[in-house]
Amino acid sequence: MFHVIGHAPYFVVSYESMTYQDLECYMAHIGQSVQRIDPDEFLSSSSVPQGSYMNLVHMIHHTDRSKIYQHMADLDCERFSFTGSFIPQASQLDGGCFVYPNVSILPNSHVGKDVILHEGTVVGHYAMVGDGTFTSMNVSIAGKANIGNFCWIGADVTIADKVDIADHTTILMRSIVTRSITNTHTTYQKHR
Repeated sequence: MFHVIGHAPYFVVSYESMTYQDLECYMAHIGQSVQRIDPDEFLSSSSVPQGSYMNLVHMIHHTDRSKIYQHMADLDCERFSFTGSFIPQASQLDGGCFVYPNVSILPNSHVGKDVILHEGTVVGHYAMVGDGTFTSMNVSIAGKANIGNFCWIGADVTIADKVDIADHTTILMRSIVTRSITNTHTTYQKHR
């Protein structure tokens, strides 16, 4: 069920992280290799080797994630995606995404560029996940929810139907979001 969308060689802009090691393991399972590029080196480069790229910077270095996203666009990098889950044809998955196994992306949803969806994540019907967003494990995004760009969503978070989340929002683990978050750069926590 593993699938790569893009052309070899494959380059990953990432610090040494478990997420990078996971991708490297999954790619090796299907006979493909990836080459890691240090984010600081990538951001200081004015040209890059021919190939497909993925941005796996996250968590502590989340602000670097948006810089790398923009630098990839400036350098006109082709992005590759890795999916370990079924993606319905009626859904849209943009380039540069890392979709772990056991992720459910339901029909008519849209996942933007450079999104990382960890195992157990559910993206409901007609939901939108913005560019550069990162979800930890077991995140539930209900139908018609709209997640902004470069959001970080912690483990075991539930986002209700028709909720809008502003860009650069951090939602802490085990939170339940039942109302829209309209201010950017918000940190949200509401436990069950």
